[in-house]
Amino acid sequence: MDFRGAVLRGWRLVVLLGLLGVILGYLTAPTPSASSTARRPNYYSAVALVAPSLGRGAVSRAALFLDVKNSKVLQIAARTSHTGLTAEQLDHVTAVVNGRTALGLPKKGDKGIAIHAFGVEVTWFSDTAAVALANSVANAVSTYISQEAETGYAENTAKEAKKVSTLRQRLDDVDAQISGATPATSSLAQLVVERRQLTDQLGVEFHNQILLELDGPKVPGYEVIRQAIAKAVYTHKITVASVVDHKSTRMLVGLLVGVLLAVGIIILVEVLDHSLRTTRATEEAFDLPVVAEIPARPVRRSPFAVITPEARLEVVADPFSAASEAYRRLHTAVLLEPLAAEMALLVGNGYGNGYANGNGYANANGNGHGNGNGNGNGNGNGNGYGNGYGYSPPWGAPERLPQVPPGYAMDPANGGELVAEGNGHRSKRQVILVASPTTEPTRSAVVANLAAVYAEAGAQALVVTMGDLQWGRSLPMRTNGDGDPEIVPEDLVPLSTPSAVDGVSRLQFDQLLATRGQVVTQGPAIITAARQVADTVIVDAPSLLRSHDAIALLPAVDVVLVVAQHGLTRSDEAREAGDTLRRFRAPVLGVVYTDIPSRERARRPSGNELEQPPGDVVLEQRYEPPAEPAGAGGKLWL
Repeated sequence: MDFRGAVLRGWRLVVLLGLLGVILGYLTAPTPSASSTARRPNYYSAVALVAPSLGRGAVSRAALFLDVKNSKVLQIAARTSHTGLTAEQLDHVTAVVNGRTALGLPKKGDKGIAIHAFGVEVTWFSDTAAVALANSVANAVSTYISQEAETGYAENTAKEAKKVSTLRQRLDDVDAQISGATPATSSLAQLVVERRQLTDQLGVEFHNQILLELDGPKVPGYEVIRQAIAKAVYTHKITVASVVDHKSTRMLVGLLVGVLLAVGIIILVEVLDHSLRTTRATEEAFDLPVVAEIPARPVRRSPFAVITPEARLEVVADPFSAASEAYRRLHTAVLLEPLAAEMALLVGNGYGNGYANGNGYANANGNGHGNGNGNGNGNGNGNGYGNGYGYSPPWGAPERLPQVPPGYAMDPANGGELVAEGNGHRSKRQVILVASPTTEPTRSAVVANLAAVYAEAGAQALVVTMGDLQWGRSLPMRTNGDGDPEIVPEDLVPLSTPSAVDGVSRLQFDQLLATRGQVVTQGPAIITAARQVADTVIVDAPSLLRSHDAIALLPAVDVVLVVAQHGLTRSDEAREAGDTLRRFRAPVLGVVYTDIPSRERARRPSGNELEQPPGDVVLEQRYEPPAEPAGAGGKLWL
């Protein structure tokens, strides 16, 4: 089964159900309720505003930014907040933000306003705890700055005291040396100078020490401009329920469900639909080869239409269409292609050594196909017919080809002598029976177009139909010496009706027979007589499975074509029709698969654009066969 082709053919259903699923997904998406809108905040953010104090001696902004996250500051804040948090935990929830963010000002607006403050931000699950922690950090910065200033003051005081003590010790040593020296001592003057220098230095250090004690520790300016203010923070938490309930998710799921449902329906219909829709399925159902594929006319029709809206004589109405060319290929297959039974023998039994002689002549019981059908299929000398038929002169005739000019008169459908089976029996394929498993409407179109192709090739074609089933208008039937029914060609000529196509006439069976039962007994005699009045006889037979007419005429025909219509012929009907034809040993050529939807989008030539043969050679002249002499046994032309 062609599931891919079925899905492509049913794309409209896929699109329709996909859009319907999207709409249903959009409409079924839940709207947010009032309770969900008034949900609890996820956490609280408290921000305290701090800044260096105005004037000289204030802490620098860089130092302040670093002091907020200092480990000693966090230790002081954790100890004074009384929340039970450690300095490490407080470090994870504390951040320093710029002043514009802390005040709630836009980042790009009011650029002329310079904000020198910082925000100490602490996030926590409780608003009171967040406020307490933010204030503790802001105050801890002040405590840390004061402690650092006092520590620096103590260090400076100790340094000055040490310098004073060192200078005093040196001055005492110099005084001791001066008191022990005599006036005649050479170093006395140098000691006096050194004592004067030490006295000056000691006075300076005394002065610095007194000033340091009077000024006390210098604490850099720092202020807490605003105590912490807590603000609730809401964040969207992604959960399975939130994803499923989202409109986009519902729409996507609806689209997917709609497409899968459409594909499931299409596959179910394809499984339950037993109509033939591909060439491969047609060959498998009939167990016969497809000898021609007739495309459907490119007309606007409903996507659910199965039958072609209107049958048309394509060969005459549009001779350059793809359908017309398909009918010409069918005509070529009728003339040249071996029957299905012969192909089965070739495939099943092999060629044997049928080409060993390679002369195209008949040997009655040779081994041409490996099954005793002769070796007349050889083409060693170029005289044989490559598809299973070769030249075989009549028994006793000289072994040479007839000297005749090329032309349609040599065609087997025109009474020529070229084509003969391997065992010497002529097979002109003059009578063609076109049947169908049931009432396929395209069967009559195949008959009409095939007859038009024969007429186009220069042959006289007679289309035999069952007529309007108005039985009872039969002609008086003659009998031969054995008592068998006999119809002479002269009886058929007045009853044939010329058609609008030159070279094609029509004959109705109900003009010759009184009842339907006479088709079996007298139908072959009518077909035999029709051979004498036309080059080709095409029989438009009724249904194989619903009437007996086609089966009754099988002994009198040369070729059987089975018509199968795309989307209408069922596989079980095709299988039964193929079995019926094989059971009656019908000379089936193959299946004509009709009404195939065309997927070509290329431009098709118009009717006035004649394609020229290669080499710009225009075939203007046509060979005319010589007239037969008077009294010669010729055809009784229509």
